[in-house]
Amino acid sequence: MSRARVWLIAVLIAPLTAACDNGPAAPTATTAPTVVVSPVTETFTTQLAVGGSSSRTFTAAKAGTATATLTSLDFSPTLKVGFGIGIPDVTGSACLFTQSMETSAGGQLSASVDPGVYCVRVYDLGTLASTINFTVTIVRP
Repeated sequence: MSRARVWLIAVLIAPLTAACDNGPAAPTATTAPTVVVSPVTETFTTQLAVGGSSSRTFTAAKAGTATATLTSLDFSPTLKVGFGIGIPDVTGSACLFTQSMETSAGGQLSASVDPGVYCVRVYDLGTLASTINFTVTIVRP
């Protein structure tokens, strides 16, 4: 075959091969959307010292109602402590209450919340004679 003929065939075939497809594109990785399961229940148990307080922050992933329950208190079932729900101050060292109460075990507070950080605080009303254990259950959206 002559060189001219090979060149002519190559010139004629080139446009056909340029349009060829190498098959379907490789699948691309996709990220599944984050699903927020609601409500979320969390429990914390710690100690309350005489004259002291203890707080815990929690995050609401979406708008709804957050409920905090003082599930248990050591010693007397009639012992009362301060119990509040609110938002942390700008330093994160205090809980600014939107609601608070004096309560024994079983006391419950609920607050409407938007997505964000909130807090629960238990504090001595001046009635503790020694350090006690307590448990708080938080249900949040």
